[in-house]
Amino acid sequence: MTTEIGRLAITLPAGFEGRAKHIGRLVGEHLADCALPAGRLAQLGVGPVRVDARRSDRAIAEHIAQSIRAAITQGVRS
Repeated sequence: MTTEIGRLAITLPAGFEGRAKHIGRLVGEHLADCALPAGRLAQLGVGPVRVDARRSDRAIAEHIAQSIRAAITQGVRS
């Protein structure tokens, strides 16, 4: 079964303006590459997710994607 995310909105703290687009794209790629449980959620809130600005965009995106995946898994089970 395919998992579809209709809209993904990520708010990053000040200082990430130049990196936000790339991080957002990488989060989408990480989510596309992982197995998500089947189910339907009208809305899902995640966060805040603490990130270290010294980490790479890829590492930050992976951390955010892991938090989203965990919230989806928990939301589908509820």
